Amino acid sequence: MNIQKRHLIPSLGILAAALLAGCSQTPSGPVELGNSDALNPQAAKVPTITPQRFMLRGEIVLGHEVSTITPCNGKTQYWLSLPPSVSQDSQSLVRAPYESVYGEVIGEFVKPPVDGFPADYPATFKVTQMNLISAEIDGCSQARNKTVASGTEPFWSVSVTGNTLQYRKLGEEAVDYPLTQRDITPQARVYEVYGATLTLNPALCSDGMSDSIYGWTASFDAGWKTQKGCATLSADDPTQVCR
Repeated sequence: MNIQKRHLIPSLGILAAALLAGCSQTPSGPVELGNSDALNPQAAKVPTITPQRFMLRGEIVLGHEVSTITPCNGKTQYWLSLPPSVSQDSQSLVRAPYESVYGEVIGEFVKPPVDGFPADYPATFKVTQMNLISAEIDGCSQARNKTVASGTEPFWSVSVTGNTLQYRKLGEEAVDYPLTQRDITPQARVYEVYGATLTLNPALCSDGMSDSIYGWTASFDAGWKTQKGCATLSADDPTQVCR
């Protein structure tokens, strides 16, 4: 195993700006680091960089005393801070010690701690929402430019690209519908077409058939039937705001 470590970089703002330039997700709003410059009048005069939430894609390594992500097409590893539930479920996908899996996670870069294993990395990516972690796809080599929901028994899928929703059912031709409304809130993402609604909610989801964990549950209501499944957001669609 070759775990790369880097010295502390001079500015998290430069790092975040560089990665945001390669991501189309729009920041959801200011997120404070948690320090109080008001206690120091001199420090209050120094401009600070506000962390920006965005979706980061890359290869994730999880194991004993290791939790890192290497962005797609990058060489630098960063410490990955995952919520306990996500970390536990994600480690179940690892087939061999320190084997990497593909991941899409939403969060922001924060300063690494001064001690412990994370201190050996240039920054920590603090995850607040997971989009996908998979041990069976090479996501960095794929476009990943669609919001996709799917379910089984029988298989069905719905994809959203731009202003078009496509519904596909096993054994049938895909049908395209123009979107009539799109409602995005922190609690749900709702896509409406004439006679049907796709609703995504942020929650860990497994289809029971693949070595993947999805960050969204899906419900497709076509009036005559409601189908349940899992979903992932587009990883580079500028209409997908990280909330």
